[in-house]
Amino acid sequence: MELNQVENAIKSSWDRKTCHPDWEENWSVENSSKGQCGVSVLILQDFFGGKIAFNRKLHHVWNIFLDGAEYDLTRNQFLNGTKIKKEGFISREDMFYNDSAKKAKVKERYDLLKKRVDKKLGL
Repeated sequence: MELNQVENAIKSSWDRKTCHPDWEENWSVENSSKGQCGVSVLILQDFFGGKIAFNRKLHHVWNIFLDGAEYDLTRNQFLNGTKIKKEGFISREDMFYNDSAKKAKVKERYDLLKKRVDKKLGL
């Protein structure tokens, strides 16, 4: 599977139901990546492996692929010039099951997005 195919399937599957609950009211088609980073990095990791980097201050995560390349599918939710510094890595397990993830319903939102993406990719 090519990265651009997966990226397009993810982006075209976002909506309020896949958005982080804290930003759901601010979600719009014009800023469709708002609140989508957590579930999106998990889908990308499903296809391409790698690690999940985080910035706690911005409540943001992005992918570091196996070759070391950083890939931030939802970077455009931030104003141009926003500096996003990697503070470390978070495990897939924590992404799904830590207290913050449970509150944000990451597993439920991931399952919905994964179903939509798989359908768009014919899987």
